[in-house]
Amino acid sequence: MYCLNIIRNICCYYKFNFVLLTRVLQKDFQISIMNRFDKICKIRYFASLYTDTLAFTLFILASLDRLLEAQRSPALRRWGGRVKLAYKLVFACTILCFVISCHRLILYSTSTGHCLAQAGIYAAFDNYFESVVSGICPPIIILMLSYLLVRSVRETIQRQTISTNVEHNKPTPNLTFLRKTDKQLTMMLIWQTFVAIPAFIPYVALLIYSSISANWSKSDEWLAWENIVAETIRLLSYTFFSTQFYVLIISSHGIRKQVLNIFMKRYTIHPTT
Repeated sequence: MYCLNIIRNICCYYKFNFVLLTRVLQKDFQISIMNRFDKICKIRYFASLYTDTLAFTLFILASLDRLLEAQRSPALRRWGGRVKLAYKLVFACTILCFVISCHRLILYSTSTGHCLAQAGIYAAFDNYFESVVSGICPPIIILMLSYLLVRSVRETIQRQTISTNVEHNKPTPNLTFLRKTDKQLTMMLIWQTFVAIPAFIPYVALLIYSSISANWSKSDEWLAWENIVAETIRLLSYTFFSTQFYVLIISSHGIRKQVLNIFMKRYTIHPTT
């Protein structure tokens, strides 16, 4: 069973061993294999953009599925929860994100002694492209999808309220469920906004600043402060994807209950007779 779990999650292990390992070697042990080996340089920066883009694209698809299932129109609701369509879209997004990111496999190199994009127009393009794809678009899309989802649920609540029998003062079970869902979605929207703003906006500013100030003359003290700020911002940029589970735990009573049940079952002692 343990081996089967490893096989199912093997992609996660590859990402951990490659993406995280290169950063640990570079930052903690001062062994920059990306600056020494051209192929590792290309693959590392490609994997960084590819995995982030793919993860966020799949997040968008999951949000759209929820949004379609909350629509009033039966025709739109039929598009939600279709497993075969979901597999096809995931495969298409995997290919599309590869095409979007594959330029780094060609145009990154260690020819200058550092793993960088080729100087000139491409370096500026790559910087601004990452700013848009990884920094500007995610918070805007998150806010739009969250707003549309909350609005759809609230419109459903209004329709249920109007159709509720006036003679019975207590709400119907379906209306109670919708109100709980609305509360959970609102809480999730607040927490996702709270996480998304510091995760994406400073990263955009860092990329734009790096592109503008590439040829500036800077003192050693300025470069030291610049490195501290840059590392802090890069650390924050991982928080959106790494905190989604905790956002769900905070905003969803049902998920909290399931997690507690898992731990209770694991640590419950069953006496033998």
